[in-house]
Amino acid sequence: MAVRFIAVLQALWLPGSQTEVAVVTADFVKVYNLAVDAISPQYYFLLPTGKIRDATFVVSDSERHLVLMASSGYIYTQTMDATSSAQHGPFYITSILEMKHADVKVWLTFYCYYCYFRFMASCTLNLR
Repeated sequence: MAVRFIAVLQALWLPGSQTEVAVVTADFVKVYNLAVDAISPQYYFLLPTGKIRDATFVVSDSERHLVLMASSGYIYTQTMDATSSAQHGPFYITSILEMKHADVKVWLTFYCYYCYFRFMASCTLNLR
């Protein structure tokens, strides 16, 4: 029997919460509410293609959003609500953050350091 190793890129508390924690790997993001259930995630996010390189959460008064940077160079966003919860199974994030500006061309290089390994993902965004 083959054992599959899943490296945790980061574990982070959701902003403003003392009980919600996210576990980010290259393949998925799972969000747990430890006050409710420490085994089953409240949210289970996957990307349709590519690997996850980094993740963060944006919280406002009324909404919470997950923002992911993928190995493909895309930045994905997803509102965390009942439709994206894990009660329906894994949720594939397909919403890409679009940045448009006629005069701007941005070169982005992301350096991520995890577990003493260096991963480098470079992407070019033509913001036209």
